This record gives sequence, structure tokens and C-alpha cells, in this order.
Amino acid sequence: MRIAWVSPYDVMSLAHRMDQEFPKPFHPATWLRNGALGLIEQPGIELHVLSHDKRFIRDYHFTDKGIHFHFFHAAIPQIPRPVALYQLDRWKFYRALKEIKPDVVHGHGTENLFSYVTVTSGYPHVISIQSIISRMVWQYRRLSRRALEHFIVQFVERYTVRRAQSVIIKAPFAEPFVRRLNPSAPVNLLENIVNDVFFGVQRRPPSGRRKIMFVGILITIKGVEELIQAFNKIAREYPDVDLHLFGTGTAAYVNGVLKPLSRENPDRIFFRGQVPSAQIAQEFEDASMLVLASYNDTSPNVVSEAMVAGLPVIGSNVDGIPFMITHDKTGQIVPVHDVEKLATAIRRYLDDPALADRYSAAAREEGRRRYGKERYVETLLAIYDSVIRSAPRS
Repeated sequence: MRIAWVSPYDVMSLAHRMDQEFPKPFHPATWLRNGALGLIEQPGIELHVLSHDKRFIRDYHFTDKGIHFHFFHAAIPQIPRPVALYQLDRWKFYRALKEIKPDVVHGHGTENLFSYVTVTSGYPHVISIQSIISRMVWQYRRLSRRALEHFIVQFVERYTVRRAQSVIIKAPFAEPFVRRLNPSAPVNLLENIVNDVFFGVQRRPPSGRRKIMFVGILITIKGVEELIQAFNKIAREYPDVDLHLFGTGTAAYVNGVLKPLSRENPDRIFFRGQVPSAQIAQEFEDASMLVLASYNDTSPNVVSEAMVAGLPVIGSNVDGIPFMITHDKTGQIVPVHDVEKLATAIRRYLDDPALADRYSAAAREEGRRRYGKERYVETLLAIYDSVIRSAPRS
């Protein structure tokens, strides 16, 4: 089976294959890298990954670990892609697909051009919904370039979903959105695959100070402000606890919003930057908990990673998070935007290590059942087979 993924990718893991420097890291897109590496292990699979970015100084075509990569330089990078409705870049993808002649095309994410290219490619296809942009637009609390771009992208998203042959969702909450726009399309539930390094985590008590972790992009809708505020509320009660924020954000947001909020406890709130999965797995070994207070989150990869590793988790009651975490069984769910209840949930884990251990053991058992490689690959190949059989090339 010849498969084309039109998607983002963990470019930093391939930087050694490209003749340029990347001073600013790309989003790791770990769920895609994990999925691609799991898929290519199967006999008879030929996998091509097509992506693009303004930071590429030229087009790249190479093979790494058996996967064929086609990375495209974005023409006229000064123009914001959503403003041009992604018309500047799609032709490179079409030409590459014509050369590849895939049996099936898989577009990842409706928040960019990838699924738009997929549904207009003329090949049997399926798209995966990562985030519902139409829902995200109304979550922004301040005007920003990202908010304006998402306001435009929501219309491309609707166009894309209406024309999709088949759709993959990460959590049930997304199904009504798809059904409303495209009632006849098959909707398939497929959760993310977790990197093998998290299956090898051996949890141990902290040797020194206790550590609360956040892992993700440092943006408003990830609830980082509420997390810092909640930490400030409990900091005096627990002088041996620190907050570690893993991820990157714009300098304007980090320096102008997050760091001023951190001034109450400047020596106990650490901005750790973006680090590879192997290091996150090591940090999980002696962390006290993971907290993700998102306003909007389809199926956050870090939650599944923490569950597999056996790290106690707190998440907000939005989108796919309550589908991942069963409240008071495999973790805690708190109301979105509620700093007081978030602080209370943090206190529960800090005050009752036995409770945290019970939740983490249950999460570890469930996570290893839901997020393993075999389940993911088997389900994905069945979806591809169904798509190929049900739709001739146009």
C-alpha cells in the first residue's frame, strides 16, 4: 500500500538531513512521528510525508528510516498563509502526489492547508481532525495574529470537512461537528500512539523538591496563566514544590504575560523550553503531577504520555480531555478557567500521595491499553483499506 501523509512533522528529528540551521524549534508533532514510525514497520507499506514551512530555504526530498520525505519551501513567505487561503502552496503538493501516485492520502489537521490539499487532491483520502478551529476562535481573550488567522481558517476548515471522503477523530466530542457538515462521511475514532520511551518510565519518589509539570505550547488557550495563578495560591503552603513549564511561546506572550504572573515566585517557576520526548519521559519519573488547564484541546498527546508513564494528571473539562481522563479514577477533571478549583486539585495530590498513586496506577493500566502501537496501526490500516475500496480515483 502506497500512503501519502500531508501533514506537519517533527522536523528537528530530521534537521541533520537538511543543509540549514533552525534557530527556532518546530512543533514536535510527536504523535505523527510515532505513528509514521509504527506504520512503516508493517510489511508492504510505502509511506511518503509531504509538508511545508516558511523556514525551509529550499525544497527537500530524502528518505530516512524508510520514510520518504517531501518538504517544500513556502513561496513568498512574507504573506500569511491563511490570508491567501492556502492558494500559494498547494500546487507543489499536487505535483508531488501526481509523481507518488498514492493509493490513499491522509491529511492531518484542519487548522492548516494539509487537509485542504488532501480533499482537493483527487485521490482516495481521509482527514484527521486535531483541533476544531471553529470552537477555538471564540476562546481567545485578547486580539492577536493567531486569533485573526484562526478566524479566517475556520471557513477553510468547514470547506474541507464538507468534502472529506472519510474522517478520523481523536475523541467523540468532534463527531457532531463532522456530522453537521458532512452527514454521509464515515467517522472513525482513533486515539494517538505514544512513544515507546514513555512505556519504559519507572516512577520513583522525588529525591528533593517536588515538581508540578506543564508540557505544551505556551499560548493562552493552554491555560498556562490559570496554572501559574493556581501555583501562586498554593506556593506558601508547600515551600518544597516548584512549577516547571516545558514548551515555547512567542516572546511577547512569555515576557509580557507569563513572566509578570510569575513574579510572586520567580525562583520556583521555571521556563524550561522545548525538549525532546526522551527528556520529558525522564522528567516524568520523579514529577508529582502533570497539569493541563486548556480552554480547548482535542486529544493532548502529553496526557496520554503521562497516563502511560503513570504520572498523576489534572485536566480541564473541555473537548477530548474528559474522554481521556476518568475523573476520580484515572485523574482529576476541573472546570475550565477556575483557578480556585485547579488549586484545590493540586492540593489533593500534594496532601494525599496514596490517592495520587491510585489514580496514576489506574491511568497507567488504561493508557497502555489505549495508546499502544499495535492498536493504532491495525485500526489505521483498516481505515485506509476501507477508503481505498469505497472510492475510485477521480
